[in-house]
Amino acid sequence: MSSLAKFFSKGEDPLPSIDDPQLGHMAWSKDDEAWVGTHGGMQFGLAYEREAAPTPGLLAYAREVLADPNWLANTLEEEKKSWAPKVPPSVKTELAALRFGLVYFSMHKDHGYIFATVDGGGDNRSWRIEYHGRKCDGLGFDT
Repeated sequence: MSSLAKFFSKGEDPLPSIDDPQLGHMAWSKDDEAWVGTHGGMQFGLAYEREAAPTPGLLAYAREVLADPNWLANTLEEEKKSWAPKVPPSVKTELAALRFGLVYFSMHKDHGYIFATVDGGGDNRSWRIEYHGRKCDGLGFDT
């Protein structure tokens, strides 16, 4: 099947739930288009890639990252500190309260990618943090 034909094909129906020895139980979320679970108190989602279950590469990436929760926490803290000198006092208070929401894992050109929501923002800001592999691309928000 050509790449273009594969892109437009429906793909397999996602399994309603899966269990992974390291990540635990995950349930399919149509809204998130991912299998969602909790590991070490962190909510995560594994992207649908046209297969009935998460791909081996995606599972390996999520396992690696979630086995190192300090790395994720430290990157968020570093980003919050880098923003602090650039924002007004009201946003500094908001920055201090930010914490991970859903950590969404996907694959991009055979490399892991994370788009994580960051909860605790003000009424007019939706915060997020993004990663390629183990490199943090930065913290940002949409209004």
